[in-house]
Amino acid sequence: MTVKQMKTVKTLIEAMPWIRRFWGKVMVIQPDGVTAHSPRLRDLLAADVTLLRMVGMQPVVVDGAGAAGGFAGLLEKHGATPAPRQVAAGETAAVVAALPDLLTDEKVPVLDAGEAPLQLAGELAATAHAEKLVLMNDAGGLLVEQAHETLILPECDLSTLGALTAAGKVAPDVQLQLAAVRRALEAGVASAHIIDGRVEHALLLEVLTDAGCGTKIIPAGAVAAMAMPL
Repeated sequence: MTVKQMKTVKTLIEAMPWIRRFWGKVMVIQPDGVTAHSPRLRDLLAADVTLLRMVGMQPVVVDGAGAAGGFAGLLEKHGATPAPRQVAAGETAAVVAALPDLLTDEKVPVLDAGEAPLQLAGELAATAHAEKLVLMNDAGGLLVEQAHETLILPECDLSTLGALTAAGKVAPDVQLQLAAVRRALEAGVASAHIIDGRVEHALLLEVLTDAGCGTKIIPAGAVAAMAMPL
């Protein structure tokens, strides 16, 4: 067995407990930044989403204005069955009610949220009792100012995040993402992730490996939260 083959086998074995843990779980995914515009990265994301659905997870993609149709085509290319739907303001409850039907037969809901994909993603994750909310940006995760340098926060809970935000150590351009994160976690979603959309297969790295690919945020007081000094 070659080194490359051994690495492939180890990766598959590493993914096994995560596949078991998240089988049947709803994951709301909202591509933003370069992932929302790069044909190559969108194609790779579609491959990731297709794989998650094929191993038994239930991804739901919330896209921006006019982009959902194109992403649905990419899912079809990779062997998934998309269920595209345009979502107007105030229709979140109707979409949640329709999710069981949309997720049958290995379908992947692809929702066109118009100009408010982050708000819909957070609300949908909250009301659908999703396991995860996964957001993408071009910063590598959640950036915070610490000891005269900017760091990517690997993990924190809502309490730590609130304290960092109040102290002015979280960039203001991520406030919409953090609002979606807070809405989801306060409603019982187990974790939210802000991942690096510039990285190929970032979604698989975050969901199926130990290393992850960005920032994991968990509810206030949850076990394994990493407290960062203010």
